[in-house]
Amino acid sequence: MSNVFARSAIASFAILALSAVAASAADLPTHKSPPPAPMAPAVYNWTGFYIGGQLGGSYGGNTWAPPAGGVSFDVVGTSFLYGGQLGYNYQIGQFVLGAEGDLSGLDVKADRTCINGAGPVAGSTCQVTQNWLASARGRAGVAIDRVFLYTDGGVAFTDYNFAETTLNVQSWSGGQRTGWTVGLGAEYAITDHVTAGVEYNYYDFGSAIGSGGNNPTTVKFSDDENTLVAKLSYKF
Repeated sequence: MSNVFARSAIASFAILALSAVAASAADLPTHKSPPPAPMAPAVYNWTGFYIGGQLGGSYGGNTWAPPAGGVSFDVVGTSFLYGGQLGYNYQIGQFVLGAEGDLSGLDVKADRTCINGAGPVAGSTCQVTQNWLASARGRAGVAIDRVFLYTDGGVAFTDYNFAETTLNVQSWSGGQRTGWTVGLGAEYAITDHVTAGVEYNYYDFGSAIGSGGNNPTTVKFSDDENTLVAKLSYKF
């Protein structure tokens, strides 16, 4: 009888112990795998062809002087500038190399009183006109994800006309001019395909002697220009 009681007591104790262990295990915190870390956004890559438009302004200085030296004077012109650009960038690490060509329309019509050795010529008007500006430039800079900071430089083209439009009406040969340009800019990639930026360039077209007038028959013209434009491009 005592053995039966002992076995029953032991069995009951075992059942109670197992129940307690099960209850304790149920109260323990569950161990789950942590959620996956969010993926870091991909770094933007500037490699590719692009095409776009630009809008801004120009400020140009045109120095008139006798070819052999003497009294000179400046005719300064400003204009809105509008046009387009086409280019290609190639990114190597953080460095970006590229090439760009652009063509812009201008409406420069600058004039002032002509000056000779005796001073301003009353009633006279010396005038410069310019209708377009173009360049082919290399670009090099650093990309910081979606920001691209760069310098540029290359060959530039334009067309000038020089004339005295009142008093002694005459004109001197102008025509197409070739020079050089250098500048700097910054771009930001708004989306994977659309970029926006701002760019400054200095243009120098050197000096040329225009002929065909009557008094004087020839004039030496020295021309340079500054432009500041906002650009919007589509990258393929």
